[in-house]
Amino acid sequence: MKIYAFLYNSSTEESSYATMSLHRSKEGAEKAMNEHKETEYKKWKAMEKKYKGASFFGMWQDWAVEEMEVLD
Repeated sequence: MKIYAFLYNSSTEESSYATMSLHRSKEGAEKAMNEHKETEYKKWKAMEKKYKGASFFGMWQDWAVEEMEVLD
């Protein structure tokens, strides 16, 4: 059986991917990933006002969906 993992890396320079959620469909994993990105964007937008453009959204972050096989 195939499943899809939504993965997130909060700091590409210092960290690794974490599995955020598992899904039966690629669409489900992508939906979860997009919802997470939207939440992170809102946090970044609030901070951007404070620091006046010191970075761009997604700097040092990464999101991914990976297909996996469930074994016995």
